[in-house]
Amino acid sequence: MVSSAKKILQAAVIDSLKKENKVTYRKIAESIDVHNSTIQKVSKGLRLLSQEKFNLLCKTWNINLSGIVEILELNDLKKLQRKSLLKILKAREVDLESLSAKTGISILDLNHIEREKRQPTDKEILKICEVLDIESHIITEGILALVFEIIEKGLKYIYMEPSAIEAVIKFLEAEI
Repeated sequence: MVSSAKKILQAAVIDSLKKENKVTYRKIAESIDVHNSTIQKVSKGLRLLSQEKFNLLCKTWNINLSGIVEILELNDLKKLQRKSLLKILKAREVDLESLSAKTGISILDLNHIEREKRQPTDKEILKICEVLDIESHIITEGILALVFEIIEKGLKYIYMEPSAIEAVIKFLEAEI
């Protein structure tokens, strides 16, 4: 695996460990006998763990690398669909009341989807895509969310400042 891909993988593993196990960098570092700052740098894509330490990390925390898509949080299709849909709604400044009238989806349901309290159904996604004149696969396959995720991770990897990354993301959202 190329060094840059390894950095992204290791950063994703660290982020996943923190979120899923609600642990600190220090706890992760202690589990494989490295310094806290090492784990922080790995999580930001600034350095690599040795293959030995990374294998130990995976073994200690029961990480299955064949599930890399899960580690990168790109396996939850419903989550990706919702994120893609929300990006479109935000970028196009869609009025939920108007969308409700055109799709027949209740404003309450649209509000819950927007506030991430529930997932849109496949039928709702298709109705919204039709009304907004969007190819449905962009939402149903979560493509938009995947693209933004990859862009953001890639920009972090090349050490762009967070404010610059945010500016790029906002620009891209405006172009949707």
